[in-house]
Amino acid sequence: MMLLCGGGLLFPLFSENGKWVIAAQKFVSDSGQADDAVNSKTAEMLPSDILEKIGYSVVRNVMPDEQFERSSYKLRTERQSLFLQLSAEYKKRDALVLSNYSDYKLKSAIKDSQKKIKDIQKKIDANLEQHKKEVEETERKMADVAAGKAESVKNASELQKYKQLVRNIFVKNESLIQQEHVTFYRDDLTALYTAEIDEKNVVGAGINSLITGHFAKYGEYISVYVDLYTYPGAKLIGSVTEVGSVSELELVTNSIALQLVPMLSNS
Repeated sequence: MMLLCGGGLLFPLFSENGKWVIAAQKFVSDSGQADDAVNSKTAEMLPSDILEKIGYSVVRNVMPDEQFERSSYKLRTERQSLFLQLSAEYKKRDALVLSNYSDYKLKSAIKDSQKKIKDIQKKIDANLEQHKKEVEETERKMADVAAGKAESVKNASELQKYKQLVRNIFVKNESLIQQEHVTFYRDDLTALYTAEIDEKNVVGAGINSLITGHFAKYGEYISVYVDLYTYPGAKLIGSVTEVGSVSELELVTNSIALQLVPMLSNS
């Protein structure tokens, strides 16, 4: 949650609680645009400048559904690993009948294999049960958040609504929402994400949100299109388009950053 004060300076409302890592990928020029050194430089400068404009003062309000996406991703990864283990153990057990073991040794080996299979199955069942519980808990928490919002809008001025929202959600139900300080990929404003964009790569790099974009230049003017995704889940949470002068790109990136901040803070 952010507060706008004075000339538009942004200050976090809550203290840091963990980190929300944002990254950006090199932008691409639209088809038909010149593939030259100038456009290549622009493609790198735009995302880096946007990140710099966002700065270090943003705090992300992580809602229960986003918290669930993280735990769900871990549980899903664990289930996939367990299933591979289960598959391997089944194959080992089935191969035992083709071995040259004595009846006693064969029975013993099959018994050991069956025990391993049951242990893995128990782990999968526990994982699925945990996933089910977290789905139910997330639904309950999101309902609580929605109830807090609903209460905040009854017969109140805009300022009163805001105060009630803060009081109802962030004080009474403080555990519902986590606040995480926005920081940057590799702790470097200029470091762009260069790997292939898929969930495994992005989450593995510790990235919570990723900026992608493309641009087109005609004459002295440029149009920049930006998308902002959250991970896990690769969820598009906002898109921004800005047009400006090529000679004043800082105004363009500043405008884009200001529009991205409310999406990042989830305010």
